[in-house]
Amino acid sequence: MEHGVWTFVRGDDRLEITREDLEDGITLVIAGDGTPRSYFFRETHRLETFQRDMETLLLKTGWTFQGYEPDRRSGRDRRGWPRRSNDRRRWWTDGIAKRNSTSEREAARSERDVEPHTQPSRTSEKS
Repeated sequence: MEHGVWTFVRGDDRLEITREDLEDGITLVIAGDGTPRSYFFRETHRLETFQRDMETLLLKTGWTFQGYEPDRRSGRDRRGWPRRSNDRRRWWTDGIAKRNSTSEREAARSERDVEPHTQPSRTSEKS
């Protein structure tokens, strides 16, 4: 199975996290400025828990998720309107992207200007 590379940055420092399949398990390799470190796991779910906890620690200590390669997503977001609630994906999976502030302001303004749908009130006429 082919695995990708998760990249995190903090200032001039850079960390790359990769996975390597072995006959009896999977190794998580973390490479930065120093000697790469590797962690062996026999079960995938334990590796995923470890990696998720590591990513959380990195983000809480000033690291920023830069990206994942290869990015298999294609095209634009299919939604016409921004979500009202939190996105279903982990917020750090999109990496660093240059945002078009004009488009963001227009989207926020459009969402704010939309009035909720209301039913016409039914009034009874009295004679």
